[in-house]
Amino acid sequence: MGSEKLKVRATVFGLCVLASVALFVQVNRSHADELNEPFSVTNQNPFFRIFGLPRHRSSEVLSVGESESKIGYSVSSNYEFDVSSSKNLIAIDGETETLTLSYRRGLGNGWEAGMVLPLVKQSGGYLDRTIIKWHDWFGMPQGGRDQGPIDALNYRLDIGGINRFSLSERASGVGDVVLFAGKSLSSGVNLRSEIKLPSGNEAGLLGSGGTDVGLSIDYTRDISSRLVWSTMVSFTHLSSGAVGLDQERFVAALGSHLVYRVKPRLSLKLQWDLNSRPYKSVSLGPFAKPGGVLSFGGTVRLTDQDRIDLFFMENLPHNETAPDFGFKLEFARRIK
Repeated sequence: MGSEKLKVRATVFGLCVLASVALFVQVNRSHADELNEPFSVTNQNPFFRIFGLPRHRSSEVLSVGESESKIGYSVSSNYEFDVSSSKNLIAIDGETETLTLSYRRGLGNGWEAGMVLPLVKQSGGYLDRTIIKWHDWFGMPQGGRDQGPIDALNYRLDIGGINRFSLSERASGVGDVVLFAGKSLSSGVNLRSEIKLPSGNEAGLLGSGGTDVGLSIDYTRDISSRLVWSTMVSFTHLSSGAVGLDQERFVAALGSHLVYRVKPRLSLKLQWDLNSRPYKSVSLGPFAKPGGVLSFGGTVRLTDQDRIDLFFMENLPHNETAPDFGFKLEFARRIK
């Protein structure tokens, strides 16, 4: 019950901010379809996010000469600890901050291409005290967060009593760059491919140290004049990773996205992204089950060219496989 109250409170706060902005901006109705865009999000578990999991990119392919630039800032708070009888241990205590710069351009004949440049920081962060107070306020279990060091960084993985990975000092830098291309197959159906390059430092969990290749298909349909629904299915081929564990050759991801058009300049959104586990049998909670991220928030049209997303993230259905709290703010400009 406390968890539900926390989600409601976070939702109300975020939507109040979006509604307040919407009251003071004007919009051309011809640009309103851009409010249907899905949230750009994947599982931010620091041992998962290093892989090239495809994400919802857009409900449409840009027309020739059309371009879109985005800058996003996200924070994910991680706290998980698990020990197995086979002397396997994992500690995930820290925060991941990501500044994402992305660009895509329409090439004509239903084609587009783009790239994503992430700037990543792994640190102890600044949200521990706030999350502990919120959990106390709603009577929610702390899961051990309040017993450990506040705003500390401790990413550790032991397999069979042997340490495989350890990170306790802040790491920051360029993450793994992604190049992608999209093709419109028909109205509401888009095919996209992408390649993740090993540009991030794997010792700091800024990247995986390998090249991943993914393929995804997006489908969008209007349910009514106010409701829009889309879904995405993807498969990614994984190369070797930073932590030296046996990996699955392929990871599957499934996303679903629902938009409610409140008014021409404001839409509310609910999105659920699931991914299969990237590692083979490891008797540790964060690795043993599929991951899931529930995102909720909205988009405000600021001008004819500009819009902004604000959303919050929860770890569902398996709490240990994704960060227990996160948020993202993203600004987009589309030039036609």
